Amino acid sequence: MAANAFLGYTLFNAIAAAVIAKTFLEQRRPGLLMMGCGAIIWNCSGLVGTVSGLGLFRETVDINSLITMHNCCLWGSSFCHLAGAGLSPKWQLSEGNGRAALATTYLLAGAVAGLIVVLAYSGGLPVFFIAGKGGTMVRQFVLGSAVAMLALAALILLWLNRSASSALRWYPPALMLLAIGVTGVLVQKVNGGWVGWLGRGTQSLGGFYLVIGALVSHMVPLPEGVPFWRALTEMRQKWAISAAIAAVLVCMGAAARLLLLPYLGGNFP
Repeated sequence: MAANAFLGYTLFNAIAAAVIAKTFLEQRRPGLLMMGCGAIIWNCSGLVGTVSGLGLFRETVDINSLITMHNCCLWGSSFCHLAGAGLSPKWQLSEGNGRAALATTYLLAGAVAGLIVVLAYSGGLPVFFIAGKGGTMVRQFVLGSAVAMLALAALILLWLNRSASSALRWYPPALMLLAIGVTGVLVQKVNGGWVGWLGRGTQSLGGFYLVIGALVSHMVPLPEGVPFWRALTEMRQKWAISAAIAAVLVCMGAAARLLLLPYLGGNFP
């Protein structure tokens, strides 16, 4: 477990994050920056998993804390990858904002991962895994949504931005491999079973593909981009009414759910 966490989660993601950082400084694409944050969060999870994995044989590490930490970091990494895929590869930050944006976002990603580790090992998060029974409802929701975000990010990169992001063609298979690997871990009943190891191995292969994707995107420059803030202004002007309607509908749905809670109970999805 320690070897897999070091090679597949820590080393591969460290290389990918470093290459993405160099590419971002040259191309200044915010989507790439968010994918780098995803690699940073996953890298932190792998680093802690490596250290904890070495201690498992001495029964000094709570297995639920390790699983909880890794699952939450996977969710955070998946969210960053989806955000990176959702940002158009045509958008580009101005010349003077590159290094400051890189340092700020990478430090923030590391801080998020550190907070997850502290909460997981201090008992601040709910139980994610019960030996012999498998994952709890919280874990199924966290990993299930992570799978959905990874799959959606892969589809966005593969179809919606296909013409504008040919340099990113290695990222969709990397994200799909991660989604498949997380699914394997999601369905395991016993930690250390063959299904779980198949899932971990597939995640490691996804990390390798992520490195290849980062290297390819660095070698193949993207076409001239559109200023990021100007693009956001145009989007706000075009979609302001739609966004407001969506926000109102979400608030109405949340209010209806809270009103019905006393009658339906907490078990009603």
